[in-house]
Amino acid sequence: MHLSGIAISNSLCFSPDGRQLYFADSPHRLILRYDLDPGTGALSNRQVFARTPAGAYPDGSQVDAQGYLWNAHWGAGRIVRYAPDGSISGAIEVPASQVSCVAFGGRQLDLLFVTSARVDLTPTQLASEPNAGDLFIYRLDVKGLADARFSGTVPTL
Repeated sequence: MHLSGIAISNSLCFSPDGRQLYFADSPHRLILRYDLDPGTGALSNRQVFARTPAGAYPDGSQVDAQGYLWNAHWGAGRIVRYAPDGSISGAIEVPASQVSCVAFGGRQLDLLFVTSARVDLTPTQLASEPNAGDLFIYRLDVKGLADARFSGTVPTL
């Protein structure tokens, strides 16, 4: 499958069983979900999983062990946890407007690492967001999934 009409691609992650792929197109404020055939890698059944509100652009995501998607809302200073049906099940307010990505870590995978950025913030914004560009770590009562390791071969170009 060839995807077209994409403005900025973000948020590529997978359901716990590997049968769904999540993908965000940030400027369009959409998180899409596709069915994924793990044997062939073929995508099908494109669905709008979530639409972010004005001023909140979906950036990096991860899926937790319960199948909930955690997404950084660039421009809105928050991480949103989406249930498998696309409804919002929770949020974390972050003291930086430009949150960019999330990753689970720690020995128990119960830490959520959140990156942020300072790019294009005005001096006034930077004064009100002194932690912009920092890494934030939150302890959660849910666990993430370990990322799969690539085991194939890389083609020579």
